[in-house]
Amino acid sequence: MSKKIIGFLLVIICLFSVIGCNVVDPQATMKIPNVVGQGDVKKSNKIMSKVNEFLPEDTEILEISSITGIVGNWFEADLTGDGYKEILLGYQDKDNKTGVIVLEKQEGNLKKIYEETFETESADLQFDKVLDMRTVKLINNDMTQVVISYNYYGADHNSLSIQVLGYDPEKRSIKNHLSLTDIPNAELDVKKESLIVKAMGVNKEYRWDGSELISEQLFLQPNINSDDVVIHYAMSKEGPLTISMSEVNLKVGQRLVFVRDDKLDEQERIMQSGDDLDFVDILDATSNKIYTAQKPGILTMIIVPNGGYDWDNAKEIKVTVEE
Repeated sequence: MSKKIIGFLLVIICLFSVIGCNVVDPQATMKIPNVVGQGDVKKSNKIMSKVNEFLPEDTEILEISSITGIVGNWFEADLTGDGYKEILLGYQDKDNKTGVIVLEKQEGNLKKIYEETFETESADLQFDKVLDMRTVKLINNDMTQVVISYNYYGADHNSLSIQVLGYDPEKRSIKNHLSLTDIPNAELDVKKESLIVKAMGVNKEYRWDGSELISEQLFLQPNINSDDVVIHYAMSKEGPLTISMSEVNLKVGQRLVFVRDDKLDEQERIMQSGDDLDFVDILDATSNKIYTAQKPGILTMIIVPNGGYDWDNAKEIKVTVEE
């Protein structure tokens, strides 16, 4: 019997086997993924048809993400403490400004109870059109607040903005408890009872002091080895900068560690200079404020306080590296 006839018979046998036996089509076993259901789509369309009338003219509604990812075009949270969740919307206007609206549900209808548009330093900054919203309890009561953060992007940095919306029981209205706009090169860490903003080497923690959210700079002290050379320095409100030594000697492989002792909000810059371009290879900045000696040479470390531009109060440290 030829191979063609055998193949034909096998096909016929397989067909009869499928018809006569209890064989299930593999496609019939596949379940539809549990994504947005028809009821959710109807709910979404119903809500969007209502909220659109509250958006200002010439605006674009923004996507909202949370700790679980993109959640859609609105966010729900019980800010007023009445047991019913309000709807929060984000939008971008024609001037590239970001706005937030809070809507209260009232017997099947919606009522706007808060709206604010936030300024930006430059309309040229590119906004990624996503707001991140998270519920927190930063204030010392049982009320819930919402932390709203978003990024703008410029030519050489990203710019973070943060808003904290919560209910004011005395005024019976939504209040913006903290508004930080356009923080360059910043990251936000949402803790249980505080917010930590990391920007350009400065970490600030925002906590409720009984009446408002106040900041305190956090200094993450490096791990210091026994053979490290450590320089302590501190800024003051009056301007002068103090340093523990103005001249140090290192061996190749040894570390130079800078430890800041004050708690002022102002940041500083630590810079290097030398008589020729070879100075850039003498020390390697292995991590924040830690430098490792790589080769012999002499250079100058400069600490510029009070925002990194107060040259009148800057201090120089002569660094000599030997074999």
